[in-house]
Amino acid sequence: MKLLLSVFVIMLFVLGVDSVTCAADIHKAAKEGLLQEIKTILLNGENVDALDKHDMTPLYYAAANGRKEVCEFLISQGADLNAGREIGFTPLVGALNSRTKEGVEIFKLLVNQGADTGINVGGYTLLHQAVYSCHDESVRGIAEFLISAGAEINAKGYEDKTPLHMVGCLELGEMLISKGADIEARNEEGQTPLFVASSNNNADLCQLLISKGADVNAKDNRGWTPLRQAHDQCVSTQETRICEILQNHGGIK
Repeated sequence: MKLLLSVFVIMLFVLGVDSVTCAADIHKAAKEGLLQEIKTILLNGENVDALDKHDMTPLYYAAANGRKEVCEFLISQGADLNAGREIGFTPLVGALNSRTKEGVEIFKLLVNQGADTGINVGGYTLLHQAVYSCHDESVRGIAEFLISAGAEINAKGYEDKTPLHMVGCLELGEMLISKGADIEARNEEGQTPLFVASSNNNADLCQLLISKGADVNAKDNRGWTPLRQAHDQCVSTQETRICEILQNHGGIK
């Protein structure tokens, strides 16, 4: 304990009490949207890209908390739009995860200012993440923006999943397909998006994929069809609609 206290005292001596305090304060101010406080801290010499103990910058926290005005100011002061790329948490990721209306606007702001949309988090692109969480209105807005902006529709993510394997809502499924999503893309298990939609009991998405020509009798690496995949689930949950849809379109086990 004495050793830790000694180290802390040395840090204060080397860095100065004000430097340590400012580094903490600017991140807190960014989270809370305290623009005037941020301006004061920067005037006192703090780095606009100061890192906290999690290696996050003020811009990340402002984006993650829907603080658009703060984001605009930090960007005007030269904040690094792609800071945190090494750990998978750039300001764009923060905006995506903010789950706020302002987060959508911040996401667009960052992209329009040159932020790299090619960031990969846990094996997934931003589009993978956005379409997966699309039941949240703000995230759906980001997904729509990414698709319209030309994001790679058929990008392979973790386990070779494409965005169409991960999409959770009908509207974005339609949008992905209209932009060229491969309805027969195979993941690591050899499964097409129809397998995943049927496993997730997503009847609307199953109907959409079939209407667009998805092979109802495609076989995965085990030799299973979507109906074979869905059958046990239909029996155990008594949710028979998926099985009925597949059977009505010629699906076999």
